[in-house]
Amino acid sequence: MADSVRVEIFTEAEQADEIVDLIARTVHKGLASDGIIAVLPVEDLLHIRDFKEAQ
Repeated sequence: MADSVRVEIFTEAEQADEIVDLIARTVHKGLASDGIIAVLPVEDLLHIRDFKEAQ
């Protein structure tokens, strides 16, 4: 089994708090190794293939 996992989720800012709460409640075990959740703003997403903005 993996020692750690990294998951990235891109969503609208209005949904971020609900998603953070859901993830935290789902993975919580009360251990020091439970991990962290970081919420960061994303200014732009661009498809490399055609240089078009991702929605």
